[in-house]
Amino acid sequence: MSRINVIEDGAKNDNAEAVVGAAIKSGRLIPTLRDWGIGLCQRDPESFAEWVGKTSVISGDGKSILPDHIEGEAILSQSEKNVCAQMGIEEKDYLKTKQEKVAK
Repeated sequence: MSRINVIEDGAKNDNAEAVVGAAIKSGRLIPTLRDWGIGLCQRDPESFAEWVGKTSVISGDGKSILPDHIEGEAILSQSEKNVCAQMGIEEKDYLKTKQEKVAK
């Protein structure tokens, strides 16, 4: 392996570690999947970024906190679905209103 390849591989590894570290810190990747994340990020950084963007945030108590939208599309959390059921609101109507807010 040439010296240039060693330097490039080192930079690629450092970048992957930084990206995965940020995903762990933000709660989108659990620490036990660190090595998996680094491997994916080194092989295919775009796929890792896409995966992180679609992943739920894990809170300190281990519960998943879903984002309120994915790539501009509103989604309902389980809590919002429960509220709709308790109040007799159609989920599609609530989702439509929520989508209008996401679009702004």
